[in-house]
Amino acid sequence: MTYILNRFGSAHRIGLALGLHANSSRTAILEHWRQAVTPGPGIDIRLPASADADIAILDPPNSPGLDTDMFSAYPRSVFMEQRLRAAGVPDIVGAWFPPDAPGGQLAIVALSQRYPGHATQALMIAGEAMVGDARRFAIVVDTDIDIYELTDVLWALLTRCDPVRDISVVRRTRAGSQLLIDATKPWEWRERFAESITTPPCEAAARERWGWILKPDAADPRMSDG
Repeated sequence: MTYILNRFGSAHRIGLALGLHANSSRTAILEHWRQAVTPGPGIDIRLPASADADIAILDPPNSPGLDTDMFSAYPRSVFMEQRLRAAGVPDIVGAWFPPDAPGGQLAIVALSQRYPGHATQALMIAGEAMVGDARRFAIVVDTDIDIYELTDVLWALLTRCDPVRDISVVRRTRAGSQLLIDATKPWEWRERFAESITTPPCEAAARERWGWILKPDAADPRMSDG
């Protein structure tokens, strides 16, 4: 059997390429890289060999490099987590390099705020951590934001970021310049800030129960026998 890993668009395809279970979750893939990536000055990300008789790696039409970005998002993200923790930034919940941003140009970090300036500290480290010199943007959000969903990150940006106070431009970096965005709840308002309408666990439960609606060919489980 030949596996066509067009776009690496789903976790199970990436898991397949890594030799993991075909139904691997994002969590399992990130854990794989946490075991494989060693903290250091840089990271060498290698795609599975396309010469393998059982694996064919193909970019989608008119989207050169997308396979690489999809696959590399996971080790890049794990390396960012390690760099932040090694720099002494506490309570890092996760990091993510959205594949939609080519070459790792956007880094998103989630943390649990512990003191004033915590988010700013994480932003500065995220901007300088060597996880690809092309990184141009970094965003830090609270733990109630799903960093894997760009719509959630955009919502945090629009509702929690004051452009004058929370956005910084850093000039003359390895990437040329960088935009650092604090999209966390303002520290002084953290105890009285409006609660999120939903949370990642609630959304995950909703997808588990109703996700079949989003699949065009899925059978309605309510119509099953018994």
